[in-house]
Amino acid sequence: FAMSNFRASYYQKIGFERAQSYEQLLEDDLLDVERLARIVLQHGLGQAQDRVTIWKYLFSITPASHEAKQFVAEQQKEHFGDLTRAHRLLHLDQYEVPRSPSELPRVACRPVSSLHQL
Repeated sequence: FAMSNFRASYYQKIGFERAQSYEQLLEDDLLDVERLARIVLQHGLGQAQDRVTIWKYLFSITPASHEAKQFVAEQQKEHFGDLTRAHRLLHLDQYEVPRSPSELPRVACRPVSSLHQL
C-alpha cells in the first residue's frame, strides 16, 4: 500500500499523469481540459463511450464549465427556435422543417478532388 502511494507521488512529481477514468474527469464542475488532453495523448481514447464528448471538449466546442455548458445549450435551442419562426414567417413552411437539431439531415461531404472539377 505504501509503495503505491510512493509510486503515485513520484509519477506525479515527474509530470506523469496516472490514467484517470474519463468519467471522473467529465463529472467535475470545471473540466481540466489540459489534463484531459494529456491523458488522451498518453493513453489514447480506446473504446471510450464518451468519445464524441471528449473531442468536443478538446476542440473547445463544448465549454469546460457545466454551468456554461447548460447556458450554451439553452442559447442554441433558442437560436434554433428563432430560425424555425423566421422560416415560418418567410412562408417557407411548405418545406418540411426539422423539429430539433437532431432531426437535421446528415450531409455527406464531397472529396476535395471533386471540388476541382466544378
